[in-house]
Amino acid sequence: MTEAVARAGGSVFPLFCANMEELGVSGSIHIMKMPSVAAAGLFENGSLDFVFIDADHSREALQADITAWRPKIRSGGTLAGHDWHTYRTVQEAVLAILSRDFRVEGNCWIHQR
Repeated sequence: MTEAVARAGGSVFPLFCANMEELGVSGSIHIMKMPSVAAAGLFENGSLDFVFIDADHSREALQADITAWRPKIRSGGTLAGHDWHTYRTVQEAVLAILSRDFRVEGNCWIHQR
């Protein structure tokens, strides 16, 4: 991954866009290149079915992301994130906010609202 990011000019954004195009979903998503917590403020509470967090892995930033996005998920929807086994700070943040109200599958944590 590090080599791919270097070839893309040091950013994962071009890789993300290329992956979305390759998967055929680029027309179905709306990319918002902005801080996560600010983006959450653009959505009504209870309006989203699914949010996946894979951004800043510091405990503080992830806690802010979870706190900002969790109310946006409708009842029955899913809030999830990546790097459960990769970063201790991810585990600490998820446990601090969601307690035990989540499950782990692979390297992802998953919270059903």
